Amino acid sequence: IATNTKKVNGHFKEGKLSQVDILPTICNYMQWQMDKDTSFELDGQSFMGKTDMDDLQLFPYDNTVDLQWTAGSRQETAGVYLSTSNDRFQGKNDRWEKIGDVPVKAGHYLVDLSKYPKSKIYKFAVMTRNTCLTRIFKK
Repeated sequence: IATNTKKVNGHFKEGKLSQVDILPTICNYMQWQMDKDTSFELDGQSFMGKTDMDDLQLFPYDNTVDLQWTAGSRQETAGVYLSTSNDRFQGKNDRWEKIGDVPVKAGHYLVDLSKYPKSKIYKFAVMTRNTCLTRIFKK
């Protein structure tokens, strides 16, 4: 991916860019606000402007999933969200539940799946004022 802007962030410089990062970047550049439900469905993140974290990964073990990311902010707090539904592709909204808050600098959040309805799919979103990272875990 190439750009002529000088306002690229660490995500652009890390070499992990993907085509899915183009839409969030265009929205950021045009200053279009996205509702939370739409943000939670995107796989990419903007490669320009401020970002608080990067590279969300899931590490399942038994009935837990450790969400891990690379922290870019030392002051921000992230909200962690979970959905056990996958209704968006049917034209409906998923049922998202905020399951916690965590300092971004912690770099991880451990989710105990036994506290939530059993599902074949678990969708996670970790969100700050500047960044929204998402992943899907299929059990």
